[in-house]
Amino acid sequence: MNEDFQRSFTAPALEVKGENVVLGTVGALLGALVGAALIAILAKIGYVASISGVVMAYLSLFLYTKFAGKLSVKGIIISIVIMVITVFVTEWLVYSFAFYKELKEYGYTLGDIVKGLPDLLDLADAKGGFVKDVLMVYAFTALGAVPQIKNFSGGKTAEAMKPVEQTLANGNTIQNSTEEIASDLTDKEAEPKKFDSNFFG
Repeated sequence: MNEDFQRSFTAPALEVKGENVVLGTVGALLGALVGAALIAILAKIGYVASISGVVMAYLSLFLYTKFAGKLSVKGIIISIVIMVITVFVTEWLVYSFAFYKELKEYGYTLGDIVKGLPDLLDLADAKGGFVKDVLMVYAFTALGAVPQIKNFSGGKTAEAMKPVEQTLANGNTIQNSTEEIASDLTDKEAEPKKFDSNFFG
């Protein structure tokens, strides 16, 4: 074996699939909006809406992963922030609409109720109920998010790899099949490995 072959034939290079944060954020937002709609629907028909938090958490993280290409710590943080804001805004609107149904005959608009909700909650002695409902939805949202976050932190973060062609010294090309590699490989482990020419006799 000559030195040219030894230099040319290295271990197949692996290309890590990237993360599209913008698309992932869109996916997380869509998932949160579905959960918000479910909260509003269940609240309107008189059912406990807290269970909707589980749906919201699952869909937000699932759709982030699908849209972004993978789930990362950044993706988890973005999804959590979106869910926290969405839950609070949804409960605010649910309570506002409930007051609006009672006060619209007195000339109040929904916008007036949304802006004046804190005062209305105080007058109706309903602030405790509002806080309790928000916290309950947060608790169920966390319940839905924890399993997926555990899967991520538990080592199930292997990245999908794209096939990479290797060119030999004689001009022939070989293509390795798609492989997976753990995301926590050290730089030393990820370096190309060269074959010893003595290996081939």
